[in-house]
Amino acid sequence: MAEFAVEADAGRLNLAERADALRVLTSALVSSMPRERRAVLALAIVQKLSYRDIALRLGIGEDAAKLHLRDGLAVMHRAVVMQAAPRLPQEPSG
Repeated sequence: MAEFAVEADAGRLNLAERADALRVLTSALVSSMPRERRAVLALAIVQKLSYRDIALRLGIGEDAAKLHLRDGLAVMHRAVVMQAAPRLPQEPSG
């Protein structure tokens, strides 16, 4: 029973470390994005505004707001997948 508790604690620590690494990664990614894309991400994710409201607030078209959000999320998704890829178990080839 004590062994399980130690393993569970180690798993939580590992998970906490990975979460911290993801926070650092996403923060760096967002910081490196163009200002307008960062603004769209913040308005969509943090403030939960609609595309229409984002477009009005930033003075851009609704399609531009959609593209900025899609592209920003795609960049973050690729980075997270690349970060996780070495940790994923490999499927046997055959």
